[in-house]
Amino acid sequence: MSTTKQAKSASTTEQAKSARALYPRAPYVSHKAGKISYVHHKAGKIRTLCPPQSRRNLRAPYVHHKAITVFHFLERRTSFGQRVGHKLHLLPPTDTSCEFGKNIQLLVEVIALLATLVFSCPNLDWSPIDHLETFAGQCAVTKAEWQAGRKAVPFEILVGGDCMDFCSPAGFANAVYQTLRTSPGGGALHAPVCSTWVFMSRGSTLRSPTRPLGRGDSQKVADGNLHVARCAVLCILAAAKGIFWLLEQPSTSIMETHPSFQKMLKILHVRKLIFDMKDFGANTQKRTILYSSHEEVDDLLLHKHPRKRCHSKEMVIRYTDSSGKSRCKGGRDLKMSQTYPREFGHALSAVRTKNLKKIKAKAKKFLRDAKVKGGEVDRNRRSNAHWVKHAKLMPVFEYLAGR
Repeated sequence: MSTTKQAKSASTTEQAKSARALYPRAPYVSHKAGKISYVHHKAGKIRTLCPPQSRRNLRAPYVHHKAITVFHFLERRTSFGQRVGHKLHLLPPTDTSCEFGKNIQLLVEVIALLATLVFSCPNLDWSPIDHLETFAGQCAVTKAEWQAGRKAVPFEILVGGDCMDFCSPAGFANAVYQTLRTSPGGGALHAPVCSTWVFMSRGSTLRSPTRPLGRGDSQKVADGNLHVARCAVLCILAAAKGIFWLLEQPSTSIMETHPSFQKMLKILHVRKLIFDMKDFGANTQKRTILYSSHEEVDDLLLHKHPRKRCHSKEMVIRYTDSSGKSRCKGGRDLKMSQTYPREFGHALSAVRTKNLKKIKAKAKKFLRDAKVKGGEVDRNRRSNAHWVKHAKLMPVFEYLAGR
């Protein structure tokens, strides 16, 4: 082989290695492994599709037994922690023989440690709230909860600054605090920023179902990855309290392929509802996905508002680049479609009002059983390291430890 060919081969190998380092292939788990139920709306009927191995789980409680482990750990009546009224007082383990005190790196213990540090912060108001809405924007759902007479908290960076910045240690600690003070059977809505997950940004973010983490040199992509991982942590904590949580994304989003979302699917039962936002007063069709821990989310389709006539909006611009390839980008009206219509907020509030007693009774039974039965501890250290890495929990631990 000539010297020139050897040099070209070495150069190609180095470029391939650098590309793999920049755009890592994330471990991908199919939806079947995560026991996810798909709910489609066709001709006014709801059709539930699920893998054969997970059909039996639809008759089980809406939370997997590993989520019971989380709450059982928080509720242990040992020197590690005790429940006083609504607040959970968790203390560092004083007995080294305690099974939860040996390896704090366990998945369950990392989440519980996060709760422990939040509970240890002084002068916090632990009066219960009924609903939490993160990435609230115009607070359409929160306002509907207020009108229904419930105590709701909006979480929006434009309102609270750094203490409501989901990417900052203080902001995420605040989100965990608001989740922990939500009453059992309450509600929560999370809507992570979707701009890097939808099809229009695939060319710049380099995301795909097999490489959901996208390019490693983009701050927006990194923030999008962090949003999903931390929302998954909040959903696990919410499920451990029997909270009716929801996660919203546009239909073209591939957020569910994120490794942390797939990890969450192994812990929780999740339902997937697909609908058009124009059925709830939006000016555009906007196909939307709602992931939920409760089957009661299906009742949302019973609270449709009369469709408005969809106005012509410039949502997507299609063009041909210099190489002759067909491309697309967001139009000038795309940003406006991110805001929830008022009718959608009232529909979600109506679903909660209709099923409130049922959900609270289910949550109380679940928590009562969790105290008695407990669950097996996941001793997979790699699993735990995943959450610490992708949700960037170490800066949050350091922030809370200094409070």
